Amino acid sequence: MATFHALLHAGSCLTHSPLLGPYAPDNLFSFRPVKRRCFLIAGVLLWFFFGTPALSHPLQTEPLRYPHIAAFDQNFLTVDPDETLVRGGLLLLAELSCTACHAAPPIWQHRLAPRPGPNLAAVGSRYDEDTLWLMVRSPQYRKRGTLMPGLFGSVEGDVDKVEAITRYLSTLRLPAKPLPLGDAVRGRLLYHTVGCVACHQPATDYLPLGAASAADLEPLSTASSPIALADAYEIAALGRFLLNPHKDRPAGRMPGQRLTEQEAADIAAYLHIGRTAEKAVERTVLQLPAQTSERGRELFIQQRCANCHLTDQSMPHRMAKPMLEVKLDGPASCVATSLAPGTPRFDLNELQLRALRLALHHVQQQAPAVAGPDARLDWQLLRLNCYACHDRNHKGGPEDARAIYFGHEQDRYPPSLDHVGSKLTSDALKEVLHGDRTPTRSNFSVRMPDFGKVIAEQFSEAFTTADKSTE
Repeated sequence: MATFHALLHAGSCLTHSPLLGPYAPDNLFSFRPVKRRCFLIAGVLLWFFFGTPALSHPLQTEPLRYPHIAAFDQNFLTVDPDETLVRGGLLLLAELSCTACHAAPPIWQHRLAPRPGPNLAAVGSRYDEDTLWLMVRSPQYRKRGTLMPGLFGSVEGDVDKVEAITRYLSTLRLPAKPLPLGDAVRGRLLYHTVGCVACHQPATDYLPLGAASAADLEPLSTASSPIALADAYEIAALGRFLLNPHKDRPAGRMPGQRLTEQEAADIAAYLHIGRTAEKAVERTVLQLPAQTSERGRELFIQQRCANCHLTDQSMPHRMAKPMLEVKLDGPASCVATSLAPGTPRFDLNELQLRALRLALHHVQQQAPAVAGPDARLDWQLLRLNCYACHDRNHKGGPEDARAIYFGHEQDRYPPSLDHVGSKLTSDALKEVLHGDRTPTRSNFSVRMPDFGKVIAEQFSEAFTTADKSTE
């Protein structure tokens, strides 16, 4: 096992060689083929020594080229007419947190409430300075699929601003409590059985219980939520994050899987197999002058980072133009066909861009349709991506390629959410969504995620109201 880990580590280290040289934000991905070749070499070596193929790690999946919002990818297509796609655009306006900077009209504010960004109050304990620098410099490079926009390009002085913000973030520290020593083999099994693969990429060489052979595994039809920063986490911090994701990710899109400390340590060990955090080559080459954390904090506010991310309670928000005043092709528009320097860059794909433009025009022209209790619940289920696992009113449920990881054929699909508000009391619903125990079924190892107290209370009320109103 030690040799196995060493070989994978060697394959990973080759991808971060300083010989690759400096890079610019727009062409950082030119090194990805090198990474794939290095893992292929590691695989050949493992085959030679052990007669078995190398572990196909989830972090090796092909990176996305656009901000990944699973609910949008699963429910909206390029063939959709404008009147259908506008709803997808409203979802994007909310999930990309557009209203964190562009205030929505009062009548739209509840529906388009921004998704809270990660809590950065102790981010310096989770990531090293190079990882922080790369995320600030070009988030779409360091974590493809991220919803975080890039704010810095090739304008003079940008790299100094990045350095200052990095310096500030690196001072935000709160050491993670130690965890038991993790076992990567157990972690691999847990990752594929407790529910992680409902959203994240399964390893291609893992054979779930419901499959007799690799031929039974279908290719995924929907993109997986990226986990491309797991290699950069300090391993104790990664385990603590898996135990309680809501602390660092208050939006609830990453729910807890009700893990024990040992289970969290095991999954963290699996995600860390053969991994080393990427180095910021450009930062080294430029030999940037030292910056102060005070300057970084000022820039953090100035660049509107505080609108999405919490670091301390005293930070003011700097709002941009209200949504009613945003021009689709204005010089500072994020959805313009050509972005001006300094404009937040999300790397939207064509479908997302079309949907956002339709939605922005819709919000500027009319009030939202009156939504009943069931429609409001449907919107919440869509935003939290509950439809990735569950169905309600003949909508949603896991795709077959992921459902096979949920158990035996007769018990493969999570329960329907039809009439849940009529079947369970409000307290029982809260227990399911945020309690000490999780419902289990025969041959069903996937756990009902813990969405945290706030979301549990919201959904409990929403389910009860929606289902009682239809009785």
